[in-house]
Amino acid sequence: MNFKSFSFPLHRWYITVRSRDPYYLSIIKANLSYYGPSRRNQKQIPITLEFTRDSHTPKGLFSSSIYNMSHLGIYRAIDYQSNRIFIHVKRKNKIPRSWAYHYCFIRPLYLLLRKFDAVFIHASLVAKKGNGILIMGEPRAGKSTLALSFIQAGYDYFCDEHPILTRQKGRVIGKSFINRIAIPAVSRKNFPEIQKSLRWESYFKKYFFAPKDGKSISFGSSAKISAVIFPEFHSKDKLVVRKLDSMKFFLRLCQDDYFIVDRRTAKERLLSLKHLHFFEQLSKSARGYTLQYGKRQIPLISKITGGRSVSAKNRTA
Repeated sequence: MNFKSFSFPLHRWYITVRSRDPYYLSIIKANLSYYGPSRRNQKQIPITLEFTRDSHTPKGLFSSSIYNMSHLGIYRAIDYQSNRIFIHVKRKNKIPRSWAYHYCFIRPLYLLLRKFDAVFIHASLVAKKGNGILIMGEPRAGKSTLALSFIQAGYDYFCDEHPILTRQKGRVIGKSFINRIAIPAVSRKNFPEIQKSLRWESYFKKYFFAPKDGKSISFGSSAKISAVIFPEFHSKDKLVVRKLDSMKFFLRLCQDDYFIVDRRTAKERLLSLKHLHFFEQLSKSARGYTLQYGKRQIPLISKITGGRSVSAKNRTA
């Protein structure tokens, strides 16, 4: 079977994913349905990911790679000179969909983009008038629900899971990587405008919303990060916003999944210093907030946390 490919532009890069496995390509396309075929701009840097799967242990470039996940049968190698990523899965059967997308696409792409002083962060990103808001937190903290609340309040949508961070003139810049939005069943009723566009996936036990299906959604490309919110869904119907001091803000940023997972070996710990530099700049140039909320407060969140009513003092609603 010949290789098939899926290509799309991503800011200064042009990404091409190649594989003989249609299952793998279908997962990438499903998560990134916003991106369609497009010609490469000559100024864009080409990046290629090549995915293979069989029952053999790969050799050659894979043998000395520090990015292998051999306990899962996933082998990854990166050629930084040619901007090529090689992923091999030692399995006869299909791998889980979440593995295919995160371990065999997002994660290795992130590892290569560090070369260009760019990192991924596990967060949602929205923006208004060039000011970006990152929404970070543990799984089931309500990041996607908050992001959709902001979007319906008129904010531009950038990403629901893995926005790209770069730096410019002492500020951290958030760049879009538009993917579909995952909504838990408990939050569905808060968004009646898009309920017909939601698709239930039993594998994830969540509803998914493809941004291109929203007629009133506007998309962003680049914005300076002015605020970071750390949400926590609470059973009590009470909205509490607290501003973090710079040290607590920095420590909360350091709980990012990409930073934590990125420190298993001495070489990876050295490379993870790039993340620390981003966190240090964010703690100085942006504002950090913790946010507790219940189901009834979802429509109020974007007005309180994104508007002028946020101050250095704690706020309870």
